[in-house]
Amino acid sequence: GNVVWERVLGDLTSYDWGNAVRETRDGGFIIVGEENHFSAGMLMDVQAIKTDAEGNEVWSQTYVAIDNGYYDYANAVYETDDGGYVIAGASAAFLGGAEVASLLQIDGEGHLIAARTFGGPDAYWGSALCAAPDGGYVLVGHTNAYGAGSYDVWMFKVSE
Repeated sequence: GNVVWERVLGDLTSYDWGNAVRETRDGGFIIVGEENHFSAGMLMDVQAIKTDAEGNEVWSQTYVAIDNGYYDYANAVYETDDGGYVIAGASAAFLGGAEVASLLQIDGEGHLIAARTFGGPDAYWGSALCAAPDGGYVLVGHTNAYGAGSYDVWMFKVSE
């Protein structure tokens, strides 16, 4: 239970929040969450930080799933066979836009390959993901689009 090491990561002039971490094949870690630069208002962007085995930052990047959106959150990350990452979360557009689940694909250096959103017009949220046996991904979260007017578990599968 003793602290072996600790690090403070992110830009000290912004709000940085880590929501998920996963050990990577190279012995380091990938952290995902969100970042807000206060000078930009309440705009939240997905943030991914790659570290080495001692927690030292290797690279840090921010992403959006909806261009000119209000917020993008990251809640889960999975390392792909090619050394890249898939990130699950949620996004919303400005002016009362619906929350949608988001899925981002980045390479091992943090460069964005693809961004997709799922759901709408009601609220949909991506919270966790795993690889499916056929090479796709299964995501789980919640939605208020079904059921008795409250939130329900929402699970869906996407192809690779």
